[in-house]
Amino acid sequence: DLRRIIRALEVYKSTGKTISYLQKKASTKNPKFKYHIIGLKMGRENLYHRINLRVDKMIKDGLIDEVKNLRARGYSENLNSMQGLGYKQINKHLNSVYTKEEATNLIKIETRHYAKRQMTWFKNKIKNIEWIDLDEYNENEAISKIWSRRTGVSPVIIKQNKK
Repeated sequence: DLRRIIRALEVYKSTGKTISYLQKKASTKNPKFKYHIIGLKMGRENLYHRINLRVDKMIKDGLIDEVKNLRARGYSENLNSMQGLGYKQINKHLNSVYTKEEATNLIKIETRHYAKRQMTWFKNKIKNIEWIDLDEYNENEAISKIWSRRTGVSPVIIKQNKK
């Protein structure tokens, strides 16, 4: 992976130490601080539904215009920043490779794949996560659970109406 090789060389040049050495040093068995990791999870069906809604909102809120504006300002579609989820697919739409619907569906699919990779990474790399299942708790209950774990006190949640 060329990007990782470049990053490893940058780290070595700036620190004089290999990236693997620094990663091992950072993952010591005796952390300097006490911490509690809380993760939020939900069932696949709910997650996919939320991803679909989010992508539709991004398109509605102007993702296509954002990418057009970036290109008009001289940002190449080959930049790393233009290869991120959404940007890559919209660039291909603007180049007439995909229709708007095809690009939107690809963003949804690739976002689902990314979410799955994230969950796999967390499950394999971080063992002491307290998972809160958002299929079992509503938003306020989840916030209360997180807050009470951290402070020992249940919060009073006041939800403001959106105007």
